[in-house]
Amino acid sequence: SLTMTDTNGYLRQIPSSLKPTVIYFFQSTCPECTTQTPVVQRIYDRYGGRINLIGIARGESDEIAAAYSELHKLTFPVVSDETRRFYNRYATSWVPRIYFCQGDTIA
Repeated sequence: SLTMTDTNGYLRQIPSSLKPTVIYFFQSTCPECTTQTPVVQRIYDRYGGRINLIGIARGESDEIAAAYSELHKLTFPVVSDETRRFYNRYATSWVPRIYFCQGDTIA
């Protein structure tokens, strides 16, 4: 697992072993991400009590990730991955990408 700080200053462990976790990789300049983000928010609205969902802004600063989160009125935690440390570990292709995790297993 990896620990990152979200745009509100809270530490987030990814993935969390307490509940199933959904990891959503996106980038603010990605048109497909702009289309997919409201769908991900609806998933969080519906299942947020039963899952962990975290958005990871691929290659973007804290400021850009926070602005994207505010622009799209996201209520799930968002972290920036400016150096692509986490992205390169799990997702080496395009964005948007969604992964489902249980414990230390990522699919």
